[in-house]
Amino acid sequence: MTAILGMNYLDGVLMLADTEETTSSATKSECDKLYRFTFPIGTVITGGAGDASLIEYANQEMHQCFAKSEGQRPNSKWQPEDILAALKTFGRRFFRETIGEYKGFEASLVPSFAMLVAVNYEKRS
Repeated sequence: MTAILGMNYLDGVLMLADTEETTSSATKSECDKLYRFTFPIGTVITGGAGDASLIEYANQEMHQCFAKSEGQRPNSKWQPEDILAALKTFGRRFFRETIGEYKGFEASLVPSFAMLVAVNYEKRS
């Protein structure tokens, strides 16, 4: 079981996670469940639980999504609602392209994951 805790702290976000990953029914390993990337708009921190490869893929895709969005609006100032809209659009697209492909499958065959996403923008989260 994964434990991830995120909270606003002073001017930013504090996020903590355990480091144990179940690799099979009999083995476990250590892993980092938090991912951080920084852009001119601020810092994005994610914590993931569930299918590790899907979480890693989501982190990489989200990083690329923010990089592409930043390049498309180099001189315009982001607003908090723009960041939330970008995250919602990303989430819908990512879900459709990954989990959506399993439509009609038995639930036990569908990979699952959950993510906690925090964005610190101009000392607001």
